[in-house]
Amino acid sequence: MKNQTLFKQFHALIDNEQAQFVLENVNLFFIVGLGRSGTTFLSQLLKEVSRCAIYHETKRDGEALTAAYWNIHQADYYLSTYRERLMAWRILRTHCETYGEVNSYLRYHVKALQKRYQPQILHLVRDGRHVVTSIMNRHTFTPSDAKHSGRICPHPGTPYAEQWDSMDRFARVCWYWAETNQYLVDCQLPLVRFEDVISSYECFSHQVLKPLGIDVPTNIWTEQVNVPKNESKTRVFKDWNSWTPRQKQQFEEICGEVMVDLNYIF
Repeated sequence: MKNQTLFKQFHALIDNEQAQFVLENVNLFFIVGLGRSGTTFLSQLLKEVSRCAIYHETKRDGEALTAAYWNIHQADYYLSTYRERLMAWRILRTHCETYGEVNSYLRYHVKALQKRYQPQILHLVRDGRHVVTSIMNRHTFTPSDAKHSGRICPHPGTPYAEQWDSMDRFARVCWYWAETNQYLVDCQLPLVRFEDVISSYECFSHQVLKPLGIDVPTNIWTEQVNVPKNESKTRVFKDWNSWTPRQKQQFEEICGEVMVDLNYIF
C-alpha cells in the first residue's frame, strides 16, 4: 500500500517530459549483470559516494525483466510508463548530482536506456563457476521458484531451445549464466569483473570509479571488501571443484566460449 501511494504521488506530479528533463541534468549510470554476480555488494559500496543516490532492485523490475526478455519493445514501454518517473522522483527527493543503479533486473533494458537517456552502463560479471554454484543453492529453475527465472528459457530457434525440456537443472543454470553474459557482451558495454574490483582498489578505480566519474575513498573500499558478502544461506550444492565430471563437461560445453571471451581461465 505504501509503494502504491508513493507511485500515485510521483505519477501525478511528474510527467514524462519533466522526468526526462530531470534525468538529463544529472550524472546517470547503470551497472547490470546476472544476479549472484556482486550487484548487492557493489550497490552497498557505491552508496558511500557523496552527492549520489544509488539503488539496487525493485520487485516490479523483476516482472519487467521477463517482459523485456520475451519482447524487447516492453523495455521501452516499462521505462516510459513507470520507471523514468520513479527515477526522476528519487532524484528530486534526494537532490543528488549522480543517480545510479546496480540492478540485474534491468539487463534487458540496456538498449532502451541508451536510447532514452544516454547513460553510462557497465557490465558486471563474475566467474561462471561461482555464479552457477551460488544459483544452484537457491530456488532458481525449481518448482518453488517464485521469481522470474522460471519464466525464462531459450528463444525459439536459438541454441538449446529444442533440448530445453530434456536439460537438467544444472545445465539450465549454466545456460542462464552464458545467455545473460553473451547478451551483455553483444551490447558492447565496458566490463567490470567482480573478482578484480574486490582484489585491488586500483582495479576498482579503473573499472568502476573512473568510467562513472565518481569517487570512493580507499578506506571505504577496504572496509566494504572485508564485510561478509551476500552468500547463499544454504550450501547444499558444493563448489565447482566438487562437481561431477559430467557437470564440468556440461559447464564447459555451455559456458566455455563465454568464459574465454570474458578472460576467465578454467
